[in-house]
Amino acid sequence: MLPQHHKLTQSRQFQQVIRRGKRAGTPHLVVYVCPHRLPAAVAAYQRQQQHDAATPAAAADTDLSAAQLLRQVERLSTAELTTSRTTRIGLVVGKAVGNAVTRHRVSRQLRDISRELCTTFDQPVDIVIRALAGAAELSYDELHATVFRCAQKAYRRGR
Repeated sequence: MLPQHHKLTQSRQFQQVIRRGKRAGTPHLVVYVCPHRLPAAVAAYQRQQQHDAATPAAAADTDLSAAQLLRQVERLSTAELTTSRTTRIGLVVGKAVGNAVTRHRVSRQLRDISRELCTTFDQPVDIVIRALAGAAELSYDELHATVFRCAQKAYRRGR
């Protein structure tokens, strides 16, 4: 089982990865990979901190802005900050794959492969793995190799 902070859980998250991410696929599955972005408040706060460190005289002029950014960052939940630094994965296994037993078998195999996939990339990314009708025909080793090959290919396209 994947930890909660490694899962895509909301429909909106899946849609963003599919729309913004790069994809690679085979007749058996499609993998979408999208670089993970920090929440806007965190990114702005980090830029402000870097700017203030580079120019200490300007820090006095921007205290109000820095204080506002800090409040926004503090409002973010721990979950939002944790997921901004981890790879998240979502699975889509539709009825085209087969009956319920077959779909669950493919889902279990993909979840197991996903655990290893979480540590593969050098930066946090969001990944959606969509199983197609032919996915049930693959052995575990073939599915593993296919997922990794497609994920690496999509990741290279997105850089």
